[in-house]
Amino acid sequence: MATALFVCLHNAGRSQMSAALFERAAGGRHRGISAGTTPADRVHPEVVAVMREPGFEIDLSDRVPQLLTTALAEQADVVVTMGCGDACPYIPGTRYIDWQLTDPKGLPADEVRRIRDDIADRVNALVRELDDADAGSSAMPHSGAPSGENVVARCARCGAEYDPAATDAPTPPRGGAAPDAPADADVAARCTFCGAQRPVPGTASPE
Repeated sequence: MATALFVCLHNAGRSQMSAALFERAAGGRHRGISAGTTPADRVHPEVVAVMREPGFEIDLSDRVPQLLTTALAEQADVVVTMGCGDACPYIPGTRYIDWQLTDPKGLPADEVRRIRDDIADRVNALVRELDDADAGSSAMPHSGAPSGENVVARCARCGAEYDPAATDAPTPPRGGAAPDAPADADVAARCTFCGAQRPVPGTASPE
């Protein structure tokens, strides 16, 4: 099991969405935590709103932003930074990744959705990478699962199940409408793993 620490300035938007989507996608095989260098008092309302939308349905309203500390960073195998710069402590032996993401604070809902969807794509890829690393370093079937147990992962976007150990797991391009969708279909994105079409919130699903 790997621990991923997601860090932004206020731990009220990007890092909160990342940790929540990571936890869902990992399905207990890995742990996601988040923190901020200058934590806010609460998660941004616009972030709470888009994370509650159909297809995500994650409630961040009770999450409390926390301060990034060296002790917290030492728990992580991977640290994903999002604009915190040099304020993030360096821990030898820990992998660092920087995601260039816009701060969603005060942005219109459509912009926050785009950030959320981008994070979901990145999280799916990170979970898959960590799953592959676990599979390659363990004699167990996958991520320490007992012999014979069926391990199931969930897409960070739509929650659809897939087999993380399958070599033929679908990996359609990030974003964009599914190839079989009509050109004018109100489709916001295609699931990274399951290929499901997810309609724009507030519109009817394509027939």
